[in-house]
Amino acid sequence: MNTKDKIFFTAAELFSKYGFDAVSVRQICETAGITKPVLYYYFKDKETLLHELIEETFRLSDEYKQRYFNEENKFLENIYAIIRIYKIFLKKYRPFIQFSTLLNTMNIPDDLVKKKIVRAENEIKFFKKYLELKQNEGYIHQDADIDALSNMIIGSVLFVVMQNVLFGFYKRNINKKLDELFEMWKNNLFMEK
Repeated sequence: MNTKDKIFFTAAELFSKYGFDAVSVRQICETAGITKPVLYYYFKDKETLLHELIEETFRLSDEYKQRYFNEENKFLENIYAIIRIYKIFLKKYRPFIQFSTLLNTMNIPDDLVKKKIVRAENEIKFFKKYLELKQNEGYIHQDADIDALSNMIIGSVLFVVMQNVLFGFYKRNINKKLDELFEMWKNNLFMEK
């Protein structure tokens, strides 16, 4: 892991555990095993680190979305991509998902709150648009409420992930729990073509 990533992972863990305001640059440096000048080489200050950590989380999410969710995939492959992306984050970037889950409870600058809200709204719009397209193609019942369906799919994944991140539920079998969600969707929400 390179130094910048080590700083990201450390900051994400500490911000998740103690909150943004309670964590000092010194604490980040000590935990990451670096000096302050090294941190300041990469980030102007703690606020800049926070901004870039959020951007890095978005970047990684976009990278995996591009890799696993695309128009050329079969419908259920794209639906499963939601599960796959969360599994990857839980395995490889757990501190980032903890940080992202708890970000809304932290005292952070208003511009970052707005940025996260806009991001979430755009993600939901994207997914709803995809579900509407697939409803028109016959994969989803014509009378299904796409708003409710998208909220149920995204919300159920987030709920299972939050239970795991916040409370340690399903620690050993988080992948199984997420796969069970997908099976339930596949068997009860969608029509085979």
